[in-house]
Amino acid sequence: MRGHREGDTDAALLRAVADGDPSALATLYDRHAGWLFARLSRRCADAEVVREVVQDTKGDAARRAELRERRAARERLASMGADERRTWLSAYFATVGDCHRNGVPAL
Repeated sequence: MRGHREGDTDAALLRAVADGDPSALATLYDRHAGWLFARLSRRCADAEVVREVVQDTKGDAARRAELRERRAARERLASMGADERRTWLSAYFATVGDCHRNGVPAL
């Protein structure tokens, strides 16, 4: 975990949140809670309800960042697996001369 600067982009902070860095989430919260509170206050007069919604949004942002990173990791792994499968199948079927009479590669 590292300290975050004001110059860190939201995207970089979300990646850090997905990696479990609580200081990144705190930086994001500090950066955006004020305008979110102001915007929600225009729609709801109950300040306590607005505070709870802002807090819930903070937790939701952490969950979504983690899910987004997991999804990206799954996609990378699936792509790597597909590449490996293609390589293996190419090598396997390159032995066409080793086929039985019905054209099925010998195992």
